Amino acid sequence: MLLKSGEAGSTHIDLTKLPLFCSSIDGQVVLGDVPINISSAHPFVAIVSKNNRNRVLGLCIPAHLVDQAWQSKSSAALLVEIHRSLLRLGHRFEYLSADQATRIRYFSYLAGRWYGWRNFSSKAKTRAGGIADSGTVLAETLEVLGGSMPRYAQWLTDATITSNVKRILEIGAGTGTMTVLYGNVADVVAIEPSADARKALEINTKNLTNITICESLNDAKVLGKFDHAVLVNVLEHVEYDVQLLRETRLLLVEGGTLTVLSPAHNILYSRFDASIGHVRRYTKRSLTRSLEISGFSDIQARYFNSTGAILWLLINRILGKLDADEGQTSLYDKIVVPISFSIDRMRIRPFGQSVIATGKHTSIEID
Repeated sequence: MLLKSGEAGSTHIDLTKLPLFCSSIDGQVVLGDVPINISSAHPFVAIVSKNNRNRVLGLCIPAHLVDQAWQSKSSAALLVEIHRSLLRLGHRFEYLSADQATRIRYFSYLAGRWYGWRNFSSKAKTRAGGIADSGTVLAETLEVLGGSMPRYAQWLTDATITSNVKRILEIGAGTGTMTVLYGNVADVVAIEPSADARKALEINTKNLTNITICESLNDAKVLGKFDHAVLVNVLEHVEYDVQLLRETRLLLVEGGTLTVLSPAHNILYSRFDASIGHVRRYTKRSLTRSLEISGFSDIQARYFNSTGAILWLLINRILGKLDADEGQTSLYDKIVVPISFSIDRMRIRPFGQSVIATGKHTSIEID
């Protein structure tokens, strides 16, 4: 059973012509002229050259893992990219040796490794869970940020919605810092899977009658459709991001919009990212591709908070800070946020601490 997918990068690659096999296979497959025995008991299998284990000739992986925003422009590089990316996510492969069934040029090998590095940091394999339950680093971080960064929260709000929206779906509402601000301009259905965070969310929004709280997307489906959806610092916690984006698109009205804000640049991925459950950081290109694959159109992406990116690189990436300090975040909110906001208004955005992408839901279905 060969897997199918769409484009990878800017070049169309038909994965039906690649040695990528679904993990449900039990039996023998043929790679080139070489018969290979595959067992579904081992969902992650890399078929490698006898002479060079780093030379990937084929992969046996779960089908849904292929449905991501890969960046390679050649079939050979794509094999390497997928393999390296899944290793960085912590998946363990069984390696089967085979005679050289296909030749991978050295350039494709390097390109695949490069894109694999761009997709995921090696620290991602040590990440914590992405649910804000009491006692987790994520929960503690949300508590600190929620009370010490009002300017930053308002900036995020202004960047992720427009004044003409009437009904907002907020996915991953946390303790409600953004929910309250969204509730000032529209009706809000806020989804939060963590029971602990949801209790805090209910307390923080108890005086707002236009806010409904749900545990999951399934709960929100019965409440009708929305003209706008937001995922603010959420998608980076989700391993199967394309799947979530597709499910979100189905909850939007025709012409409805989605805005995603997530951490940017894998070079900024730190131990702190791993401790709060980040799977990845995005670029404009990778986030745009994820929205395209999910069926969104008219996508616009830009970087956000350039000054914050420099400080994150210094404090979290280089110095290795592992927690959020209320005094420091309050000072950041008073001094750095106004500066970064002014720079952003001048459209000086070569990089950023985050990347924002907005897409529109149309009736055209994309496979």
